[in-house]
Amino acid sequence: MPAIPITASVATLAVADPASCDRAALSELAAEALRVRGWLDAFEASIAAAAAHLAEPADVVLAADGRRSGRDARAAAERGVACELMPELHSALAAGTVSAGHVDAVARAAGRLDGD
Repeated sequence: MPAIPITASVATLAVADPASCDRAALSELAAEALRVRGWLDAFEASIAAAAAHLAEPADVVLAADGRRSGRDARAAAERGVACELMPELHSALAAGTVSAGHVDAVARAAGRLDGD
């Protein structure tokens, strides 16, 4: 996964007080949260891909060790497959350019394709 300057976004969110923000500041915080969420979703996709390479069921690793629901873990595992097949998609997710929902839609569409 390429290096994304996520620590600055996390630091900003860690000290933010949304209750004291005006509309512009709330928009900035929402954008920072989107970047962090995208990075975390991309990181989780990398965990899923690594688990699959170890012949571990990615959804089980994410559900048991990541304390995710089975449904969320399966979605993250499918996201990991899509991101591994399309590194540009993974980079866009990590940067917050696309959301996990976008990647999930690509993964669903890819799952319906036949081998040809």
